[in-house]
Amino acid sequence: MRLVANRVDLITLRDSASSQFLYEMGIRRPPMLVTADPVFSLEPKASDQARIEGLLVSYGIGDQPLIGVAVRKWRALDGYQEILAKVLDGLAQRGYQIIFVPMSYPEDVTESLRVAGLMNRGAIVLDQHITSQEHLALIAHLELMIAMRLHALIFAANRGIPFAGISYDPKVDAFLNCFDQKPLSLELPDMTRQVDALLEDTNLQASIRLKSEELRSKAAQNARLALSLMKRDSSLSSE
Repeated sequence: MRLVANRVDLITLRDSASSQFLYEMGIRRPPMLVTADPVFSLEPKASDQARIEGLLVSYGIGDQPLIGVAVRKWRALDGYQEILAKVLDGLAQRGYQIIFVPMSYPEDVTESLRVAGLMNRGAIVLDQHITSQEHLALIAHLELMIAMRLHALIFAANRGIPFAGISYDPKVDAFLNCFDQKPLSLELPDMTRQVDALLEDTNLQASIRLKSEELRSKAAQNARLALSLMKRDSSLSSE
């Protein structure tokens, strides 16, 4: 990684932790700019919205508030499933419809079914492939996204939807830190408290939306920076 990265002209990263990590690896030559994940530049089309609305109807979802869940199998965190299931049961009891959204299909379906099977109240597991733009369209319908998958968190931020992360990797912590958030505790009372705060704190929700707009603007820099390098190289090659 060090040998390759020190030979490129520019590196963009989605967070400061990644920049520090590359520096510690000995990457010094190219400029390193912290921008944002390119996902923040994605927007669902009208056709994506239409497909998701039809999908929700097919699962019998009407006007009830939705909470999305995106989990993955991770052996080191085994045991979180029971805690999360209890938190989700509490939310379902309060009138929320729980919908599991496998971000990596079909890999995440099994883990989704595992957590849903531990719940006492019914949950929906979305057992089909949808595109990235359709994921965005779906997540826009949520009140909250609870996720292990990093891009489920990023997609929620893209839509200005509050999110809570279960950390299995430093990249999840780094993203949450961008929003002054900590990973969900794996203790039932603390996880419940954190999730309730995200659902009830309107100031926190507003700060997430504000930060999301900032990152969307930074994501646009990635394309501009790449284009400027292409123009520069084209100019040099013509000389």
